[in-house]
This record gives sequence, C-alpha cells and structure tokens, in this order.
Amino acid sequence: MFLKLIPHNTLFFSDSTPFSTGIAAQSEPGGLFPALPLTVVGALRAALARAKGWNGRDSWPSELRPYLGESPNQLSKAVDRHGKKEQPAVHFAGPYVLRGEEVMFPLPRHVVGYVDQGRFLPQAIARPGEPVDCDLGEQVRLPSWPTSPDHVRLGAGKHVWVTTKGMHRILAGRLPNADDIVPQEALWLEERRVGIERRSDTRTAREGMLYSARHIRLQEGVSLGVQINGWPKAWPSLVGSNLTLGGEGKLVTGEAWQGPPALGFTAAEAAQKQLFAAVTLTPLDLNHKRALLHRKLSSLGNVQVISACLDRAVRAGGWDSRDRKPLPNRCLLPAGSVLFCERIGNEPGVVRPNRNARFQIGRRRAVGFGELALGLCIQEEEQR
Repeated sequence: MFLKLIPHNTLFFSDSTPFSTGIAAQSEPGGLFPALPLTVVGALRAALARAKGWNGRDSWPSELRPYLGESPNQLSKAVDRHGKKEQPAVHFAGPYVLRGEEVMFPLPRHVVGYVDQGRFLPQAIARPGEPVDCDLGEQVRLPSWPTSPDHVRLGAGKHVWVTTKGMHRILAGRLPNADDIVPQEALWLEERRVGIERRSDTRTAREGMLYSARHIRLQEGVSLGVQINGWPKAWPSLVGSNLTLGGEGKLVTGEAWQGPPALGFTAAEAAQKQLFAAVTLTPLDLNHKRALLHRKLSSLGNVQVISACLDRAVRAGGWDSRDRKPLPNRCLLPAGSVLFCERIGNEPGVVRPNRNARFQIGRRRAVGFGELALGLCIQEEEQR
C-alpha cells in the first residue's frame, strides 16, 4: 500500500534538543522534517491496530503482534506453528517528501556548487580523490572536485532539494538542470511557537513556565509519502482515514499514492561496477563502534566504503509509548549522504537488494532506515 499523509495544520517533530523553562535563553526543539521513519511507522502501526479493534490504551491484541510487533525498533515476522513463514510481517519504506505525486530528495552531498542571488547553482560532482595521509589515516581517499572556472569556492548545498528528474541525472553522473533544484522554503516553512504551562486548579499560567518550539508548515501540495509492505489482504485500508502524527497529536489524512520511483542501478548493473556512489534516501542508522572508512557493507554485498560526502549527523531519539519512556539518542547519517563504494576483488560480485527490490543497509531497515539509490561514480568530470 502506498499512502500519502496530508496534514490539516502544522506538524511538530522534535529533534534531540530538550525543552527548557524558567530561563532567559530558551531552546527551541522541533524543526525536524521530514519526520524520522520510526515516528511515522509508530503512527501507522497504531492506526493499523485501531483499525483492527485496538482500544488505543492497552497492549494490542495478540493476533496483531506477529505482524505489528511489540518493540518500537523492531517488527515481527508472521510464522506458522511449523516454523515456516506464513506471510511477511508488515514493514515500511520511507517517509518521502512529496510535491504533488512527485518525490523530492535532499540534494546529494557530492553535488557541489555556489549560491548566487539566493539560488544554489550546481557546478560539479565530487568523486574519490587520490590517496593521501591525513588525520583519518594513511592512504585515505578524500572527496575531490575541480576548481570553478571563475575561482568561486564550491561547496555542498544547504537546505536544497532536487526533483526526481534531477536525481535521475545525478545518479547517471550528470548535473541536475536549474529547474530541478528546489529551495527548502518552497516545500515548507518553520513557525516558531511559544507555549505555557497552565495550572489545572486556577486555569492560569504558571509563573516562569514558558517554552518555545518550532513547528513545520508545509507549502500547498506538499505531503509525506510512505509505503506499507506485507499488508494482509483482509485488513482494512488506511486510505481516507485520519490519524495523529508527531508531537501534539497533529491530524493527518491518508490518501492513495502512486509510490516512489525506481532510481539508479539495478542489482545486476551495480554488480558489474567496480566503483559506485550510494546515495542515502532515508536516514542511515549504523553501528557507531565501527569506522565508516573501509567498512564492508555486508547487507549490500561484497563492497566496502572508500570515501564519503557527509552532512553533520542528526541526533534523534523518540518515545517508547509502550513503556512510557524516551528512547536513547542515536547519531544518524541524514538523507542525502553519499558513500563511495568499491567492490572487493576484481571478479563480478553480487549486490543484494531487499525484498522490495531496493537497496538498504544499516539498522532498523524494516521501519524504513537506510534506503539507498546506487549511481555512477564518475572518473572524470562531466559537464551538463
């Protein structure tokens, strides 16, 4: 099932910034968009359970647990009593930012350019450079790109998105067209809010208890898209239903959606490449105890990371609604990060897609983390 989540008002997705009250310099939690996969999946699992008779308070019925699971981080697999899979557990892909029916993607970090009159102009695509010795170790291949003809300093775009057509061009090793580049403010705006704590006995504000937060207001036609897989045929549809999403229980309506596009290399094409670029489409949750450089991506195949173009990590936690406690914060690589991967050995290898014919790595893949698109890693600079 492909579902489009359309908000009725602003949305609130908190980052790891804590709320503060009673001090002059208040922090402003929120402003995180799109929502993390775990946030959206939690709302969808609750909506599915309610559609199957859950009362919204107690643990959901035992017959739902093989499909919806119990842990906030993991989903179950439906099996019969002989240990054979009866049908796949419900699992998810996304969320994606939609403008109309089209998926919008964060501009991959290996696309570099400069800002002119408030608009980002892409000029080159980075690739792994020659090995150097640096503080990361010996023979490290840092990202490299050509100098601008006008000697303008090039860098990755900030708060810049790209259309599906533009992403196709980038994965093919070409620069996106000017109309493929979309500034963040064309998709959503931040709204700062001030809240109070109210005394229940007098219904007046409690002294010193002010807090600030940043809400997200989507532009007209912008929504979130998600894919629900392993949907039992006998279960009701969420199309046309209302559900709550994110902080403050904001209301969204589910509508039918055509689904995300196929992007980049297929598994057969990627297996023939000695070097390729893996662009993250959803946040990536990796084991922090292992270095990223030279890491073997066993869930993807016989490949290793030789270089990367990364944005600052996102610290995010969440809320465990079953045990009524916060989830620990983890550092995630945001969508748009680029891992340059090299096949280990010279023989054609195997690049493994997931059960939805897409590529994923890292932890918590069943709830949507770690989705990739594989594209060309250019060996020489290619112009438009």
